[in-house]
Amino acid sequence: MEDTKPLINKKTEYWKTKLIDLSKRNRLISYRFKNSIKIVEPEVSKLSKDLYNEKNIFFLKENNKNVRERHWRTADADDTTEKKLKSLFNKARNNFQELGINSCFVSLYTLKYSDNTRNDNDLTAPIFLFPVNIEKLNTTSKEKHQYEIVSGSDDLRVNPALIEKLKHDFGIEVPVFETEEDFLIKFENVISGRENWRITSDCYVDIFSYQKYIMYADLEEHEDLIAGNNLIKEYIGEETDLNETLTDAATEEFVDDTNGVDVLAADSSQKNAIELAKAGVTFVLQGPPGTGKSQTIANMIATLIQKKKRILFVSQKMAALNVVQKKLDDVGLGRYCLNLHNYRGNKKE
Repeated sequence: MEDTKPLINKKTEYWKTKLIDLSKRNRLISYRFKNSIKIVEPEVSKLSKDLYNEKNIFFLKENNKNVRERHWRTADADDTTEKKLKSLFNKARNNFQELGINSCFVSLYTLKYSDNTRNDNDLTAPIFLFPVNIEKLNTTSKEKHQYEIVSGSDDLRVNPALIEKLKHDFGIEVPVFETEEDFLIKFENVISGRENWRITSDCYVDIFSYQKYIMYADLEEHEDLIAGNNLIKEYIGEETDLNETLTDAATEEFVDDTNGVDVLAADSSQKNAIELAKAGVTFVLQGPPGTGKSQTIANMIATLIQKKKRILFVSQKMAALNVVQKKLDDVGLGRYCLNLHNYRGNKKE
């Protein structure tokens, strides 16, 4: 059999290009400031300390000149700041409800750079990102806006899209992050000598999204595992022993029997899928809306619970999780489920 590793590596590179956008369309590479909130006070070093305090941070109104710990001032007029905060609050909340991701960040420092090979001048990219939540206050105030930043136990991170952009397009290896000060010194040395490249201390609050970067990093770090995976080999056309895991029972017609634990009604094709799941077979279940996919998944979970298996059910949309959760709740199996989508604890917990 011909070595398939080169073909798998080629496919992997293609998948990586689909997961992370290195063009100007990506706001983490070419930042656009239309709806962002620029923080002008306090200075960036104090902003960082406020974020690590894990306490609420407030936005001061123009008439309040008392800038103190965890009170920030923006570059915009009060009405503009309030509108932007409301917009960020709504977008961040919708992203969490629909996709289960935290998409609101405080960006610290920016890289001003140019890409002469693509005639891209005056590009801007955030350097550090700190994940935060925006919450709405129950009361109004003459001194501060009605929205606050809630910082948790997350850590400051270097913009992953910028790391890949600099590596892919410019051959620049970004320093390993240890501390802000140490990183900035090393990063300044790395980009020195490049025309029109400089670091600024500009800071913003905005919506950013790079959830696909986690998948990108997996492809980057686990090339050998991917090349040796039978499912991947089957996908590119190589015959493996993957399908030998099919049991005789999983390929036959099924009838109701006393061993089944279908908690919801299931037809023969759905029973077939349940048996495949019980046998540990890798497969794709397809069907248009309304054909009972969620019901089948609920039956699969119930069957595997009986076999004392642990099941991870994932979905890009919260609505799909809710449908299956409700079906399990209705038959008394909800107590076996932990909804990680709505889990608001921190990583220490």
